Amino acid sequence: MTSRSEHAPGDGPRRHSSSPALAFLGASGLSTAGTAVGLLAATGASTAAASNGNGALATGLYMAIVMLTSALSVPYAPSVGRRLGARHGYVLLQGASAITWAVAGIALLLGAPVLPTLLIAAPIFGVTGGLSTVMRPILTRAYLSGAGTADAFARLSVVNGVGWGVGALGGGLLLSVVPLGWGLVLNGLTVIPLVVIVSRVSPTAEPSTPRAADRPWRDARASLAGSRRLRLTAALGASSLFFFGPLTSLVVPIAQDLRQSPLVAGAGFLMTAFAVGEFLSPRVVRVLSGRRDDLSAGALAGVGAGVSLVVLGVTSLVLSDRVELAAWLVIGVAFGALRYAARAFFVGSAAEAGPPEDASHNLAAAMLVSGLAGPFGTMAWSAVIGGVSADAAVLAAGIGAVVAGALVGRAARGGADPRAVQSGTASPTPI
Repeated sequence: MTSRSEHAPGDGPRRHSSSPALAFLGASGLSTAGTAVGLLAATGASTAAASNGNGALATGLYMAIVMLTSALSVPYAPSVGRRLGARHGYVLLQGASAITWAVAGIALLLGAPVLPTLLIAAPIFGVTGGLSTVMRPILTRAYLSGAGTADAFARLSVVNGVGWGVGALGGGLLLSVVPLGWGLVLNGLTVIPLVVIVSRVSPTAEPSTPRAADRPWRDARASLAGSRRLRLTAALGASSLFFFGPLTSLVVPIAQDLRQSPLVAGAGFLMTAFAVGEFLSPRVVRVLSGRRDDLSAGALAGVGAGVSLVVLGVTSLVLSDRVELAAWLVIGVAFGALRYAARAFFVGSAAEAGPPEDASHNLAAAMLVSGLAGPFGTMAWSAVIGGVSADAAVLAAGIGAVVAGALVGRAARGGADPRAVQSGTASPTPI
């Protein structure tokens, strides 16, 4: 029997070929909405539970554990994908994540201590998230067959932007009147439709199968050593997670520093602004692509996102209260569009740095390097927010991001990667 994803060249157009893509995008958007609610609930709980009043450090510790375990698990994603298959592996990981979120939320509702509960659950969130992060672009391209990796990921960003905005805004309002534990439970429940869709609905094209690799860490090192483009992509991703990632993961402590009340609702408004930017990111991807390859375009988007943070930091120095929040919301939209465009280019550059069978290995290698930078960025932001102010953290991060993006962009203009040229994935680099 021929599977839904198998088609002979002469069969003509496939009826309802958009159905798998729509189902996947819809379930992904719902899951993203739940993730926004869960992030608000978890970081809100950790901020409120800080015994010394420094919520930024408590939240930073929780998020650093999540990010570190996520990064350390990434090299094993190709092996998991090869042994279980991208779809089956993704289903198992998302199922485990859903159960953990729900159990942690129920524990908080029953009166369990907040920080110990979150710190116990953090490694599970990190491992399931890290492994899933590598598989998600492969599945996205399979469900959105016919699109390049960066384009497919940008289209997913539209749906995720809507989901993130709805989850952040609705979650911020909801969690202001109900216990925060319900946010964790809701996050777990919203993952279930995605698990069902990926397990039951075949993609329009078969996901690529990773080549065999018995030593994940050595394989990641070999991938980086063999591709200059991949090394630059990893550097771009590392700078992005270090300078940009904490703005989302520490949104509740930032809202606290901005003296927003109710706290979680204010954080939800900030996250909604970033989500609107993510919704607009495909337009930025199309504008910046032009004759640039993904790496050069990603570096340019990173510089733009850094500039928006510099403007935000300077603006915050002269404004206060509601006017300051309004400035954050407006500039946050621009930041979100550029930041998520840079992310799409990062994924596309890493996935297409070699032949298709190397996509998951290259993604894992690049995400390992970038993921290891995340915990350091989170703790650095936490220290500056707690010791100085959120304005100072934003300004410093913006300057650092501009410098890092400019350096990567300059190095990318040095020439195309021979390995990428051989695989037919490199684009002309503009002069």
